[in-house]
Order: sequence, then structure tokens, then C-alpha cells
Amino acid sequence: MRRSATKEQSFEHLQKALDAGYNKLEQFDSDAHLASLRRDPWLAKMRQEVEHNLKPCASTPENRQFDFWLGEWNVQTTQGGVPAGHSKN
Repeated sequence: MRRSATKEQSFEHLQKALDAGYNKLEQFDSDAHLASLRRDPWLAKMRQEVEHNLKPCASTPENRQFDFWLGEWNVQTTQGGVPAGHSKN
């Protein structure tokens, strides 16, 4: 798909803002100046970058290390049935 020069410039400016850390997701989703770009798939990709800038740690593998901990569980000791741990998330 060929973009007009104006659209191309808009995407270049948006990319510069993203590279500088732009992370205003609500503004990005509602800004009337972006209305003409909403159907372009490149804007959806840029939205993902805004989300990443907003929560940069959410996509790091280290952030998933305690996923096994989620849920509800009890740990009983084998001697006397004394609870050794409980978790409820």
C-alpha cells in the first residue's frame, strides 16, 4: 500500500515521538489528528510501541518468573500436617 507524502511525514513524526518514549495511550487512541491514519496497519504497530513505552517491563522475560506462584494453594508439612504455606491471588 502506497502512502501519501503527508501520511509518510505523519508516521515519521510519530516514530520520532515513540523513539523518545511517548507513552500516552489514551491520547494516542483518541487524538483527532490521527483519525485519517486509523485504518493504516502501521498505526496499529505504533500503538503496540506506545503500550511498550507505557509499561516497558511487561514484555521482559524476568517479569514472568513468578507466574507459577499465581493461583490458590496450600503447602502442608509431612510431619503433623502443620501448614507451611498458603497463597491466594
